[in-house]
Amino acid sequence: MRRLAIHAGTLRGLGSAVVGKNLLLAMAGLDDGPELLAWVPAEWGFDPTAGGGRLTVRTTRPGVAAKLVLESAALRRGLARFRADALLSLGDTSVPYCAIPHVLFVQQAYLAYAPAALDFPLPRRFRLKMRAMAAWLEVGLRTTDRVIVQSEHMRQAFAARWGYPLHRLFVVPSTVQHEALDPPLPDDAESGRRPWLSYVSSAGPHKNHEVLAPMMEALRPRHPELRCRLTVRQDAVPGLVARAERLGVLDRFEFEGAVPAVEAMAMVRGAAAVVVPSRLESFGIPYYEAMALGRPIVAADRLCAREALGEAALYAPADDGHAFAAQVASLLDAPAQAARLASAARERFLEHQMTWPRIARAMLDVVRSL
Repeated sequence: MRRLAIHAGTLRGLGSAVVGKNLLLAMAGLDDGPELLAWVPAEWGFDPTAGGGRLTVRTTRPGVAAKLVLESAALRRGLARFRADALLSLGDTSVPYCAIPHVLFVQQAYLAYAPAALDFPLPRRFRLKMRAMAAWLEVGLRTTDRVIVQSEHMRQAFAARWGYPLHRLFVVPSTVQHEALDPPLPDDAESGRRPWLSYVSSAGPHKNHEVLAPMMEALRPRHPELRCRLTVRQDAVPGLVARAERLGVLDRFEFEGAVPAVEAMAMVRGAAAVVVPSRLESFGIPYYEAMALGRPIVAADRLCAREALGEAALYAPADDGHAFAAQVASLLDAPAQAARLASAARERFLEHQMTWPRIARAMLDVVRSL
């Protein structure tokens, strides 16, 4: 394969943009890699010269109409002019009825799991968005030769939902942002703070923030100084706020909002424990960041968490705040146990750690298998 086209033109979320940029640069840096043509969002401000001359970039505009035009017409013309041998799409959905070999990378866990398999409600607007994406994905799957996902639980769910053959579904794990590999130590002001738990996440419905309110209520008698620091704004998690107010523990939360990655990782590194009550993840960056930083972790007992964390974490039912509190307390009250769990987490991360060049090569291997 001499020429590979990469469709990253719809990767406008913060996390997906990080994945897209790193993959493009890693692929361009492989000694035996193909010549690359990539579509990327204009707002990336992506420097094509970073690819060392083997990467040509086309920019895309935001919006549903722009996406439909891009994937229905513009991409097809570009593929023909570039004489691409294959197309690798990084954005969950892509060109329907693609005329050349096509590999699709699905990062969105909601597209792998059937709606009936989810045991939590979704906001109406988000539900409609996922329904539209699923319809577009279904059309594209008819001429998609391979699908890549980031975890085995997603692979199994995707095959079950779409009837897609398992032998054409490949798992290529992701990795953590570099700030998790070498974060700064908490500064003096941070070191003097009350002890805290951390949860680095967005405010999505699957992140399950509400369970943290009864957790903090149950922890209050024995650990009155403990706080829970979150990387969301207070107004972004109204369910948590309402429940915390009813239980009288709203003052136990610190809503940091979206903070730079280096600050988020310092917050994790200084935490007494990391809590991840999320009900659904694809790869699960919060799990791996906490493991990379060698922190003791308490996670919701879900397939995604078990696959990522194995025996290097404690678990609690996703809806049981008191069970979360009991697991957190077992770490706070037994420093030696917390240290053993933290060490196990770090060891597991080192065992499973991926680098962007390894990830890029694994994806290229899938494309070359066509």
